[in-house]
Amino acid sequence: MKPTKILMCAVAWGVMILAINIASAFPLKLTSENGTMNITGYYGPTNDPTITSNKIASGSYNLKKVLMCITNEIQLRGSSTPLVYNLMYDPYLDICYLTNAGWSYVLSTQDFSTNDIAHVFLRDIVTSFSGNTSGSESDRLTVELWVHNVRPPGNTYTAEFDAIGGGTLTASENKTTGVAKMTISEKGNGYAALNNSDEGVLTTSSFSFTGSGTIAAGQLPFSIYWWNDIQD
Repeated sequence: MKPTKILMCAVAWGVMILAINIASAFPLKLTSENGTMNITGYYGPTNDPTITSNKIASGSYNLKKVLMCITNEIQLRGSSTPLVYNLMYDPYLDICYLTNAGWSYVLSTQDFSTNDIAHVFLRDIVTSFSGNTSGSESDRLTVELWVHNVRPPGNTYTAEFDAIGGGTLTASENKTTGVAKMTISEKGNGYAALNNSDEGVLTTSSFSFTGSGTIAAGQLPFSIYWWNDIQD
């Protein structure tokens, strides 16, 4: 296996507003996200005689809760943008960003190191496709969606949802219009943090990005583009 260049994208607090057709040529919208978690709130020192027992806390999250955490965090950092967002991912431009319900603006960033909120990682892809410039594609991959540094409403501590697992990437192109459709989905587990917890596990996780756009010649199959132009 060749070393993988991590495909990272970030959403951070308000640094630029762009027209969507400029910001992203291939917008995939996060249409679903769900998971269950187990949390250890506090381990404490090994010699603490007051710690005589512990219970695992459990919880769940979904797309509505994740978007609520993201939009609340953006508001807490000073953004005046409305609290109605879609979380978007462009696999070609290597970014995540937010749009409002009407997709009339984009909140994006070039800051990948500080104040970041969301990342997508495409780690490994095995591919099956038909056609070398258009057609259809059906891949298996390891994919991760990491949402962190976000404070739920009314909470001073940040939450973290790091979903990683096996998934699928499907794509097809209309030869007449040149418009391609793509879906990236995951089912797995991962890491979780809530209420300043010491440790946490996503016992189940799932998410799906889907969308369409017009891409340049030679950018399908995506797996070939990813292999040659994105990963090292």
